[in-house]
Amino acid sequence: MQEMHLVTSQLTKGIMHTAWSKDGRYLAASDHSTDHCIAIFDMQAKIKSGAKLAPIAFGKGSRSTILSLGFNSTGNAVIATCVKAVVLITWANGAVKAQTC
Repeated sequence: MQEMHLVTSQLTKGIMHTAWSKDGRYLAASDHSTDHCIAIFDMQAKIKSGAKLAPIAFGKGSRSTILSLGFNSTGNAVIATCVKAVVLITWANGAVKAQTC
């Protein structure tokens, strides 16, 4: 098995869930912090060999515990199924925006 990318982010409370976009471009990850933070990575970004891949967006997810993550069919949003809500997560300009559905 060959390491393709080493990713790094502000997810300091352990990665709880991950999801890949249908086209394999984006990886979303959530942590176990109180704010259930979300990091979005562009896995097709060009980086130098041995360099760490930083997230293209990061921010608070949901105050409710996230049970699962999944991308929508177009790959431009993440759906988080939570204990008390379903949350739509979008990103722009390095930040994520979580909206309860």
